[in-house]
Amino acid sequence: MVDIFITKAKKADSKIACNILRRSIIEVCQKDHNGNQALLAIWLENKTVNNVAKWFAADNSLSLIAALNGNKVGVGMVNNAGIINLCYLLPEALHQGVGKALLKSMIKYAIETDLDSVFVTSTATGKKFYERNGFGYNGESEKYRGIYGYPLVLNLKPSS
Repeated sequence: MVDIFITKAKKADSKIACNILRRSIIEVCQKDHNGNQALLAIWLENKTVNNVAKWFAADNSLSLIAALNGNKVGVGMVNNAGIINLCYLLPEALHQGVGKALLKSMIKYAIETDLDSVFVTSTATGKKFYERNGFGYNGESEKYRGIYGYPLVLNLKPSS
């Protein structure tokens, strides 16, 4: 049985969350950087324990940690404008419902904040995950710091 538990991230989670981010980018997002060490260095540059602690302390967002069978394996963050800034998993946590549980928690927060939509700029690796969870295109893909980003949106309220 798979046991998934989502909790609000604390400063004490910064080190494990940083590890999750870095491993996910290096191991899961390989098709985004294709092993290009220069691109990878740019992408990982701000993924430090100190930065993660600052992100978790921000009062304009919700930061989450996902645990699978008692092990912390995922990190998510959505801000008060509905922008998903983080949704990363360790490779061993993929395809077990952890990402979906993280995403649902961020969407719930956006609904409780009375937002109309949730936005994400996805990597190529994550794009199909977001599409499977109801996100649609929200503009043309753009290259940022050498990595293509795909703007996606999930409307939370029916359009009138």
